Amino acid sequence: MERSSQLTELSEAVRSLSRDRLVNCLLQVITENQKAEKTVSHLIMTEESYSSDETRSAASDYDPDAEEGMTEEEKDGEDVEQDLDDDDDISVDSCGVPTERYNRSWKRKRADSWASHQQKRGKRFERCCNCKEEFDTIDNHRNSCLRHHGIKQVDNENGFWDDHEAGFGEPETLEDEIDYAEGFIWTCCNRLSPNEGCLVSKHKA
Repeated sequence: MERSSQLTELSEAVRSLSRDRLVNCLLQVITENQKAEKTVSHLIMTEESYSSDETRSAASDYDPDAEEGMTEEEKDGEDVEQDLDDDDDISVDSCGVPTERYNRSWKRKRADSWASHQQKRGKRFERCCNCKEEFDTIDNHRNSCLRHHGIKQVDNENGFWDDHEAGFGEPETLEDEIDYAEGFIWTCCNRLSPNEGCLVSKHKA
């Protein structure tokens, strides 16, 4: 119990530190303790390489978690056309299912493509240049980055602002207010402001 109590006190002290002081403490620890250096390196560095997936349009009711129940084969099957050249022979059976010869050809192309990515040590957590969110490069998949590429603008056609009183502020100043979200649309897709995104891809650093 004594160690548990001490750990609780230390945790509270760590959380109370300013960012700069916390960084300085962490740098001192990894400089003076090799085991701590390895532990921290394992947590925030990675040897895995990743490449940005092609951006795809997202439906208005798109659910980024919709593929959770799919097998890897089903997910990969959606990308088959991107992995084959126009002159590839695609052999299918009577039901339209690719044959084993086709699958081997595709898997070989994927293996060759992966081998061409040179792995190098880098930061595990990066900032996405598209959605501006921090992401884990190890957990970065084709549905990770759901975003809009336009801006919000007042929607004067859906009747939302008909009863709006000027004393509550001009509509243009309320675009980030949750209570007024239905009064704005995205310029990129004309969807209402609450919609999460019209483009989807991997995160890109």
